Amino acid sequence: ALIDEIHSTFIESNNPKGRKFFLFDEIQNVPDWEQWVKKIYDLEGRETKLILTGSNNSMLSDRLAKLLTGRTLSKNVFPLSFREFLAFNGLNPDNPSMQKKEANHFLLRNLDAGGFPETVLEKDPDVNARRLTEYFDSILIRDIIAAKKVRETAKLAELAKYLMTNVGARLSY
Repeated sequence: ALIDEIHSTFIESNNPKGRKFFLFDEIQNVPDWEQWVKKIYDLEGRETKLILTGSNNSMLSDRLAKLLTGRTLSKNVFPLSFREFLAFNGLNPDNPSMQKKEANHFLLRNLDAGGFPETVLEKDPDVNARRLTEYFDSILIRDIIAAKKVRETAKLAELAKYLMTNVGARLSY
């Protein structure tokens, strides 16, 4: 398997001493990655540290939980809360002198930024618009369409855009 080749090539090329660290991003796209991770943990134990990231629920599957019981530590990363957004902008949300208009201004900025740390820190609105579009496309295509094998992709994209522009409104699709 490709992941075995990556691992063995690294070991052969570098002959590392001591604990080895591997970082795999979006590992859920590699077939049977869970079995490979279990095999590495079983064979190498504490000599190898694996850091695995991904962006969909397959990372939290029952299959993974059964294979790696007691060997995992999961961390879910969510968009920033409004309180965190204010802190990113150097504001104390508990400050009683913050005016309602000021709070509303920052709430609208937070909604425009999408709540992702990278977009909150970016000051160029054009860059943020492109980045948020890429996030939307990536989440829709990779995490929903590909993961759930959706055939009517255009309809799903239309529905997702409609839902995002009608948040809080009653609807029937």
